[in-house]
This record gives sequence, C-alpha cells and structure tokens, in this order.
Amino acid sequence: MDDQNEGSTQLSKDDRVNVGTFMAELSKHVGQKAIITVVSKGHGPESWILKKDGGEWIFQSLEGRKGDLQSRLAFILADDEYMAVVLRSYTDKRDTMGFVIKELRGYRVWNRDGDIEYHQINAQELASAGKADVGMGKKLEPEPALIYCGPDGDRVADKTY
Repeated sequence: MDDQNEGSTQLSKDDRVNVGTFMAELSKHVGQKAIITVVSKGHGPESWILKKDGGEWIFQSLEGRKGDLQSRLAFILADDEYMAVVLRSYTDKRDTMGFVIKELRGYRVWNRDGDIEYHQINAQELASAGKADVGMGKKLEPEPALIYCGPDGDRVADKTY
C-alpha cells in the first residue's frame, strides 16, 4: 500500500506551491540527471531519479512509489514536519580516472506553520558527514569524482581530478 494515501493527513494546494519553491532550488542544480534521497523520522529513506527528457523533468521512484515527487515531499512534511534531502547531480565532466564527476548537496527542510523552509548544508559539514559511518563509528573512504557543494559556491572536492 502506498503510504502517501494512508491516514487522515490532507494536503492543501498551498502545500504543493510551497514545496514547489524547494523543487525549483533542486532543479537549478541538475544538468541532465540526478538522484534525490529523502529521509525523515516517520518515513524510511527513499530515492528518486530526476532526469531531463526533451526539456521536461521526469521523476521516477527507485522504490516503485506511485505519484510525483512534489506531492510526496508535501506529504512527508505534513506528516513529519521536517526531513533531510540529498541531491546527487551528475555532471557532463569526467575525472582523470574516467569517473563521471558528481556534485552532492544536502538540505534540511521543515514545515513551520504551513510555510516550507529549507537550509542548504555547507560543503565542509556535508563532506564530513559523507565520509563517516556514524552507525559503525568508522571513517569511510572518499568517493571518487565527488564534489561536496554548499550555498554560495562553497565547495569541497576529493583528490581524483
């Protein structure tokens, strides 16, 4: 069963409009393809592929979820009030080893009395979080061809290019 339709949580037209502002923020950082991962307290992690097809954005859930991403984000925020979103954008560039260079961005998104607000995590904080397995308390090897991106052009890159 699709939990987007479970319970009594109702979405207003305004919820979609407010989430649309955040969707526009995500879209401006995508060339042709990206993966968006969403995590919240009451909903497990879920990922969506975002790609351009003939100038139109196509969203596809990796978990086989029905519906569109914008409605899903509005549902999660109406239900949980906050979530974390990670955007992994694929560029058209390659590193010296031939790997496609990816840009990683992280966001904290919350619902404050019906207003959707978000904060982009700075590149250093994102890089530190991405290089640690907090469950195991171990340091992870850096992912090749990855640039951690924060607001205002803030960037931390790995050493493969």
